[in-house]
Amino acid sequence: MRHVPIGLVIAAAVAVAAAVPAGSTTTNPPRSNEVARCPHHALNLAGREGIRNTAGVVSALRRDVPRAFHNLSSMGEPAWPKYDISALYSLTGGSLKEPQLIHRAWATARKLCGTQTASRSWAVTLSFPLCQLPCAGPYTGYVSRVPRGWVLWYPWLRRTS
Repeated sequence: MRHVPIGLVIAAAVAVAAAVPAGSTTTNPPRSNEVARCPHHALNLAGREGIRNTAGVVSALRRDVPRAFHNLSSMGEPAWPKYDISALYSLTGGSLKEPQLIHRAWATARKLCGTQTASRSWAVTLSFPLCQLPCAGPYTGYVSRVPRGWVLWYPWLRRTS
């Protein structure tokens, strides 16, 4: 039987994300320096790879996806208000070769922002059903815990700091 890392929390994250509509969050929008390409100040996730973090990660996605994808439109209409999360998983231990999905996401994050940031991040696969092809996705983004909470990052985001 194959051992699956505790960080693989796909079904739970999809269930939590589906339970709360994207626009229903009441948290303040992130500061301009909290949505960035590489959160070099990401906190260590040792002991925080499991499902306990799912609510925080999903909350960050509800807050940051509208900002990160605010320019995503299809046929003149915003395409980001309804998005699907098809996968959410911790990249802690992603340097291992198995499972390949986690290793590939970790390797991409490492290439973008270095080993330390990659190992302190989660990956999320997003798609936008309101978007006509080719903008529907999937998009792989990354979420890291920083001193002020969880934030979404990826190269399509404008560097703000």
